[in-house]
Amino acid sequence: MPERSLFYGLRPGMIFALARLGLWKKLGNYLLAEWDLRQGREAARALPYHLIIDPASACTLRCPFCPTGRDKGTRPKTLLRWDDYVKVMDQLGPYLLKTDFYNWGEPTLNPRLYDMIAYAKRFSMETYLSSHLNDLDEEAAGRLLDSGLDFLILSFDGASQETYSRYRAGGDFDKALKNLRTLLDLRRRRGSRRPYIAWKFLVFRHNEHEIEKARAMSAELGVDLFLPAPAAIPDPAWVPVKEGAAFYPETGAAGAQTMLNHQEYLRVKASGLPACVWPWLAAVVNSDGSVSPCCGVEDKKDDFGDGLAGPLRELFNNRSFKEARAFLAKGRRPAGANACAACAHAGKINPLVPSWWRSGGIRDLPLTRLLRPNG
Repeated sequence: MPERSLFYGLRPGMIFALARLGLWKKLGNYLLAEWDLRQGREAARALPYHLIIDPASACTLRCPFCPTGRDKGTRPKTLLRWDDYVKVMDQLGPYLLKTDFYNWGEPTLNPRLYDMIAYAKRFSMETYLSSHLNDLDEEAAGRLLDSGLDFLILSFDGASQETYSRYRAGGDFDKALKNLRTLLDLRRRRGSRRPYIAWKFLVFRHNEHEIEKARAMSAELGVDLFLPAPAAIPDPAWVPVKEGAAFYPETGAAGAQTMLNHQEYLRVKASGLPACVWPWLAAVVNSDGSVSPCCGVEDKKDDFGDGLAGPLRELFNNRSFKEARAFLAKGRRPAGANACAACAHAGKINPLVPSWWRSGGIRDLPLTRLLRPNG
């Protein structure tokens, strides 16, 4: 059964860690954001505590279900400029608990990526990066470790070139594994526990037979976590039917899969919260500075504003955000176009809350050390 809770992301371990570190501004904002959500407030008093910021909207692979990979062309292919990044982080950093440095592209293509991560760590938060690792050489691996990155998610959907390249089109599985070995070896030689590395294996029909093989490979390499996971699949021919079927508890009428976090969806429904929590708790800043209401907004025309044009606190309470909150909390439809009111997946791609926010640590690394810049 899904966990029942009055709030979405409040966890005792995180509350305790913020208090122990004296991060009162973050703690106050954390509590206020959750209370705004609980009340379904149209005008948010808090700033988001979770940021997704995209260092690059371009990629060297051609993944068929990704708008960037299939060259949909509804977002400009750009690299996030350093000055623009600093402008965003200086406003949100004092309030953030976590920042994800990825969304529509391959983040390692941005030469200032590692500086961005290091800058974010100055504000005492968790930092996440997702990469297909085809473009990470030894020098970049060293810079990644120097940055203080906390979590690295590997996009490795297979245990062989044949299966891996079916979705990661244009990718080289052996090269990605070589780069992973380099990174792991360097982490060992430094005696570092960070970044915590997860092998994320998106399960499809063509690779479901390799789940256990990939799990064994990850363990042999020394990867911290093997994570088979569902993908958003618009083509029913790709949905698993055997070993991977359990990762897809719900499919649409056409057999396509869109339920990405089934348990979180059920938990939110049981809690009586607005189905989608994005407009209250999280922010998405694209590589050109535009702001999206969630990580699933593919088209620039559906964005809610320009994050570089003025104070972000004002943008988060503009007409688009207020109308989105009113629709999600009260069902009040806006008069004009609004991506949240038109969304067919509301509540199905809510941000996941890390399990260690409850326990106060991941393995032997407490949150009080994880949040610190040089923990």
